[in-house]
This record gives sequence, C-alpha cells and structure tokens, in this order.
Amino acid sequence: MRYSVMIVVFVGFMAGGLLCVPLFADESSGSSIKSTIEEIKNAKSEADRLRALQKLYAQKPITAVDVQALLGGLRDKAIDFKTTEILWKNDNPELKLFIPLLIQALDDPDLDVESAAALALGKMKAKEAVPVLIKKFQSLPRIDGKSPVKERREAEKYGRLGMFLATALGLIGDPSAVPALIARPEFYFLEGESPLALIGAPAVPALLAVAKDTKDPRREKVCSIINSIKDPAAVPFLKTILKDRDADSSLKTSALVALAKMGTPGIDLEAQTLLTDPDEHARLAALYWMVKYDKASYTPKLLEFLHDKSWYVRTSTADFAGDLGVSEAAPRLIQLLNDKEANVQKSSLRALEKLGKEKASLTVLDDRRVHAKITVNGEKHEAVIADISLVRQVRKGQR
Repeated sequence: MRYSVMIVVFVGFMAGGLLCVPLFADESSGSSIKSTIEEIKNAKSEADRLRALQKLYAQKPITAVDVQALLGGLRDKAIDFKTTEILWKNDNPELKLFIPLLIQALDDPDLDVESAAALALGKMKAKEAVPVLIKKFQSLPRIDGKSPVKERREAEKYGRLGMFLATALGLIGDPSAVPALIARPEFYFLEGESPLALIGAPAVPALLAVAKDTKDPRREKVCSIINSIKDPAAVPFLKTILKDRDADSSLKTSALVALAKMGTPGIDLEAQTLLTDPDEHARLAALYWMVKYDKASYTPKLLEFLHDKSWYVRTSTADFAGDLGVSEAAPRLIQLLNDKEANVQKSSLRALEKLGKEKASLTVLDDRRVHAKITVNGEKHEAVIADISLVRQVRKGQR
C-alpha cells in the first residue's frame, strides 16, 4: 500500500520570520535506500554487508525518506561517514528540495550526522544554510593548548565537525562567513585547501588586515592563504599588494605566488624586485614560481642563483632545477657535485638524476663519504660527497 508522509521543517531566516516547508515523501519511493540500509544492519556475514554497501553506493537519494535513512544509518553506525557522500556526489538537483532537512540535521546529537549534513550543504552551495553554519561554527569550543586536559579533550571532539563546517562555508563562498573563519586559525587549512582561499576575492581585505600586522600570530598562516587564492576576481587586490610600499617581502611574495599560479600577465616588474630581495626565502619563492610561470624568461635567473654565496640558496635552486626540468642547469649542477657544502652536492646529484632520468652509482668509501658516479648527456662525472646521512641511506639500500 502506497502512502505519503508530510514532513514540515521550520527554518529561521536572518531577514526575520519562519519558513514552513512541506516536504512530501513517498514512502515506497524512498524504501530503496531505507531497505538497503536495513540489509546492511541485518547482514549475516561481512560478505553480505559489503554487497549491501556496494548496492547502496549505486543508489541515488531522491526523497526526504532517502535523506533521513542515510543520516539515520550514520547515526546508528550502520554506515560510515564516507558512505554519505552519495548525498552529493551524483549532483542530483532534486536534493535541493531537502536543504531544510539538512539544515535541521546540523542540530543532530550525533557529530557525524552534523558533519555529513554540513558537507552536503557545502557541496550543494546552499546559501540559505550560511547563517546556521556560521552560528554553529562560532559555537564550537576552542582548542587551546593552555586549557586543562579535560577541556582540551572535550574541544577536540568537535574538531572534525569544525573542519566540515569550515569547508562548507568555503565551498558556498559567502562573504559573510569571512569574519568567523578568520577568527579560527585552527581551521585555516583543511586537507590542503583553505576555506578562506575558496571564498577568494571577498576574503582578501580581511586577510590583508591580518597580514600587515607583523605582531599578529596568525600572520604567517594568512600569507600562506593569500598565495593559495585562485579567484580571478582577486587579481586587482593582489596586484595592489605587490605595489604597496608598506607591504613587506613575505606578503608581496604571497601575492606574487598567487598571481603566478593563475598565469596573470604583467607581473614581471614586481617579480624582478622580489628576485633581488634581501630575504632569501622571498627570493627563492619568487624564483620557483616565476620559472613555472615563464621558464624561458626566468631560466637565466635560476642559473644565476646556482652561483649564490648562500649554500641554502644554491641547495634550493638545485632542487628547483630538477623539479622544474631546467636542463640548461646541468653544466653548473655538475660543478656543484664538488661544492664544499654536502647539502648542495646532494641536491645537485638529485637534480641531475631527475634531468637525466638515470640513477647515480653510489659507493660508500667510509663512515662519512660516498663516491658518486653519474652520466649526463653521455658524459661520465664523479664526485666524493661527505655526508653521514647519505652513507646510511646507501648502506640500507635506500639510494
């Protein structure tokens, strides 16, 4: 017998008032996912359970019953968090109807259910969920190393939820989330992505305010966020940073890196300034990204850096030559195999191996030295590298 269940969800909006959303769900149409989860719960063997899970992955949630069944299965630990990705991975436009249900799930007593709802809302770019997501994010306890152990452990329980709330806000990209996100440095970088960088141009003024304050402990992380921005709308802001006389080299380098990653034209003049900066870290960052940006134009600068008086600059530049495939650097790298610094020798050897696509022959001479032989462009070259760690690697068969 077919029948319908009417679900009414009340969602508050910042503009005031309540929205009454009737969600009609046909029980039989939602029974597919619901029954599959029951199969998982009642599986007699691990093989049966895996078959049921495989079946669930192939299904697409299209009703409120489907959504509730998935969240309920997660709450009951019948399925794991990853399984709930079927809420959003199929890019199902019909699920937009159930955004109120997912917003409601942000108040679920189970943290995994809250996290799954947050991520689904982010993937759907549900702007109507932003006020609730911000409020939830701001209510999270802070993880403070100075707090008592009991309080820290309690706060750490919410770390995963905070990660998905921050990710959701970044994916939706609403500027109103910037103040909340910039106030919580522990959520600046999540699996290689920054929610603030995802928001892009609207986040730049707030990021810049922190980056310009040399006493702000968040400054270094914020500079890293700036160099990971990929929003073309942020280009004018980033170019302004390069020309700002009050911005220091680390901030300017962050802006340059972001612009170079996006292939922005017209940044060579500012790049030349950073390539001669007294800060070797700024110089190296500028070099790496400008070689990636325009290898032909900036290879001569890389060759120049291989003659730098700083062993650290020579070492890093040798690594760049190998990583970026600058074959023109080979003659100088061969010379650097006999550099007085072991780190420079090792980096040069690695670079030559990458450029020549051939491993060097290494022989241990004693507890401190290794004899290296390598063929580059048909010519054999030799060097003695004094490095204890390299000796150990060769002896363990790791090189």
